[in-house]
Parts: sequence; C-alpha cells; structure tokens
Amino acid sequence: MKASSILSYLKTSSAVVLVALSNAAYAELIDHDTFTTDSITKLDWLDLTTTRGQSFDEVTSQIGPGQLYEGWRHAYRIEVMQFWTNAGGLGPFTGMAQGNENWVGALQFLWGKTYPFVYTVNGYTVQGTIAMTSEVSATCATCNLTVYLLDNIDRSSSSLGDYAEAIQLNEAYRWQGQTPIGHALVRDSVTAVPEPGTNILLGLGIAVLVLYPHRRRHKKQSSSATNTAA
Repeated sequence: MKASSILSYLKTSSAVVLVALSNAAYAELIDHDTFTTDSITKLDWLDLTTTRGQSFDEVTSQIGPGQLYEGWRHAYRIEVMQFWTNAGGLGPFTGMAQGNENWVGALQFLWGKTYPFVYTVNGYTVQGTIAMTSEVSATCATCNLTVYLLDNIDRSSSSLGDYAEAIQLNEAYRWQGQTPIGHALVRDSVTAVPEPGTNILLGLGIAVLVLYPHRRRHKKQSSSATNTAA
C-alpha cells in the first residue's frame, strides 16, 4: 500500500471512530415521547407540558397509588442541574448557556416548552421552559423555586442567545397554577437503561463494521496489483 493510501486510510479510520464515539457520548438521554430517560442517573423525566398550568398542590395531590402521577415526585434543583449537564450543558447555570452547541434547544425538544410563545430577551428571539422544583423558597413560605431554559430560535445550531438558570432566586406560588410553568417530575427509570460503557462499545462496534470491509478491499487491491506485476 502506498504511503498516500495509508495516510488516507488512517484519516478515514480516525474520522469514523470519532463519529462513533461522539454518537455514543451524546446518547445519555433517551426519548420515550411522554418522558425522557437519563441513562447516567437512571431517572425518568416527565414531559413538562403534561403538568403545564397546574399548581404544585394539584400535582402532589395526584402522586399517590392509582393516581395520575403515581411513582413521580418533584425533583431537587441539584437533580435538574445534573440532568442539564448530561444533556450537554456546562454549569453553574446562572444565565447565558454554556456547553455543547444548542443543548438547550435539543433538551427543550425532549423535555418540552412550557411557554411556546415567542418573545425577545436581550435582542434574541426566544422560547421558554419553566419548571417548578421540590424546594421551598427562602423568601416566600408558600412558594417553591423554579428553573428555566430559553432557546434562541433564530440560531438553531448555536447556543448564542440561549439561557439556563437554576441558581438565581425564581419562585412561584404552590397553590396557584400558571400557564408558562410545568413541574420537574422524576422517578426511578422503569425502562431498561444501557450503561454508558455499552454505548461506547456500540460506537466502536459500528466503527469496526465500517472499517473492516474497507481494509479488506485494500488487501484485495494490493493482492491483485502484486499478481498483475508478477
């Protein structure tokens, strides 16, 4: 095999392996339509649009056996932040989103947009997601803390103009349902969750399946060239 062919083969091999590993690395969240499974924490997250507009008291009254939200509970903010991290975000989640490009928009697609109306924030056209957590506000005895995501819909391939806020004091009354707010409900996963290592092995397996025929073709071509020369 010529040096140029070897170089080309190595480049192809590296690219395929990187793509395979990349796909495996971003497979932490699994979409089940009405809920999303985080394969790292092994928690299911209910779609926020399911509880949008309901009060905290209304949701918690339906968590018991045989009721609408049986098995679910309100998440802590630390769990929400871990969820965002596994979705590609980078903390501390105090404003402008950091992390993988457009992770906010991708997560909103899975978790739901509670405020689908378009509005402007700091010159960016955004759509929002607001979720109530289990934590009681330190400044309002009848309020719980909320977290929010804003996706700049004019830049769907970028995080420019996206926001992720989980630290700043945002609150809402527990007894009052608000249309833009859903509830961050979680439960221990009820579906089979592949281990992260399994995803990596799967990615490597794909790379081998792609590269092995490529290598065999090169061997055959080299063999044919040798026979012809003889």
